[in-house]
Amino acid sequence: MTKELKNTIEELRRRMYNLINERGINDPKVVSASHLLDAALNEYNKKMKGKEKRGDDHVRIVPQEDGYVVMIDYKGVISDVGFRPSYVEAEKFAFAVAQVSKRTRVDVYYLEQKLEQGE
Repeated sequence: MTKELKNTIEELRRRMYNLINERGINDPKVVSASHLLDAALNEYNKKMKGKEKRGDDHVRIVPQEDGYVVMIDYKGVISDVGFRPSYVEAEKFAFAVAQVSKRTRVDVYYLEQKLEQGE
């Protein structure tokens, strides 16, 4: 089930990015595609929460065919915050996102492994 859901998320993301390129970010079809992707990401993250042994708040780097997506789960809100074409760029961006404030920092994970900045 989770593998099918991951494939669905990847397909929804591709469709949304294609629509953005074709129609622009404010087009109603893009907004609709974004809502579908958000729903799928939320479903996936709910399924993953039962399997995670880490704290609730975290940043995750998710590999895709053409790059990496950075997602954050902060205070129960899951957001797709950016796409980067290389792992190095995605990791740098993920650690920037993880610095929520000067006093608060969340963990960064890649393939369910916690990363340390500068590894």
